[in-house]
Amino acid sequence: MMMELAHQTTAFAVLLTAFVATTTESHSLLPFTVVDMTYDLTNNNTFGSKPFHLSSGGSGVLDRHSGISYMYNIFTSNEHSGTHMDAPSYIYSNKAAVNEFSPNDLIGDAVVIDVSTLVGDNADYEISEEDLLNWEQVNGQIPDGSILLINTGWGKFYPDRATYLGSDTDDVGKHHHPGLAPEAAQWLTRRRSVKMVGIDTPSVDYGQSTSLKSHQTFLKNDIPLLENVANMAKLPTKGAIVFAMPMKIADGTGAPTRVFAVITEWVDSASGESSYTLALLFASTIITLVYHV
Repeated sequence: MMMELAHQTTAFAVLLTAFVATTTESHSLLPFTVVDMTYDLTNNNTFGSKPFHLSSGGSGVLDRHSGISYMYNIFTSNEHSGTHMDAPSYIYSNKAAVNEFSPNDLIGDAVVIDVSTLVGDNADYEISEEDLLNWEQVNGQIPDGSILLINTGWGKFYPDRATYLGSDTDDVGKHHHPGLAPEAAQWLTRRRSVKMVGIDTPSVDYGQSTSLKSHQTFLKNDIPLLENVANMAKLPTKGAIVFAMPMKIADGTGAPTRVFAVITEWVDSASGESSYTLALLFASTIITLVYHV
């Protein structure tokens, strides 16, 4: 047993040495990077009816001699505040609520479609089926089971309410921001098989929509939606894994959601060459060694 462990330890040391030897100053030792894609919830940066509000709840003394005490806050919020998820039950009461998704449903390979150049400063831009097809011609077909993220570039305006929403009021009729055209949503559900769709705007539907047809299409097909997603520009087109973890609200039609991405493809910033294979070999060898000890 000791001899086997010694051999395994030696093998691990050799692999680790080789792994580190391939690194340069442009690499991190770890073969991944974590990107936070969630906005802070504050009293000033959420919108809509009854947005997030934090207030002091109370406090108490734990030790009078040392002065150590505790305090707590109380928050109120609608379910769709900040970076959040829309569950199918948001529109269809007979479909899944936000607490009914398993952790596996909330993790997936990211595909980032950057339409920021097309959108520019056009607050009423709707991403079309043609835009998606043109993207696929360059980047390949959207893989089944992926989490599709639409980067309109509109996140640069968050949390400036007047620019981000296109209005300084909660009057939806005055809102102007990009979104996904209903025809594009239909194409995605009929011709592709994504597990979730996210966007860096307040809504998957563009600001002037009154019927939320893109919402209807996705949610009817049991595809949850992420809105107000941050930092999409920090992700590669492919090669990241997204984790979208909503508050587990029983019967919730949505929930504030902690979204983050793990970029698993290790790319040399100088040469552009990927060390993804080496990273996988390193990770799989560690797992093999651990399970055989």
